Amino acid sequence: MLHTWQSADCSNQDHYKGNFELALKSITAKTLVLPGKTDLYFPLEDSQYEVAHMAPGVGQCIAFPSIWGHWAGGPGNSKEDVKWLDEKLKAFFENGVIH
Repeated sequence: MLHTWQSADCSNQDHYKGNFELALKSITAKTLVLPGKTDLYFPLEDSQYEVAHMAPGVGQCIAFPSIWGHWAGGPGNSKEDVKWLDEKLKAFFENGVIH
């Protein structure tokens, strides 16, 4: 699993030739990115960068306001986190966007 995470690169395909931004811009599915505000593994700024390079209207990035870092939204640990996540996912699946 660690190897998959470390070597994952959506731009590592002949079509994109390593151009990460082009690969991101090629995403057409509505995308909701919910990075943990206190996640030290995957900083919020990384997710914001990725969404900023998707086509307009495709990606949406909302910081997960949790104190639990990388474990934000982890099942059973924080009722507040689970409630927040459920609300965001429900709104996204109903509307394709969160206002």
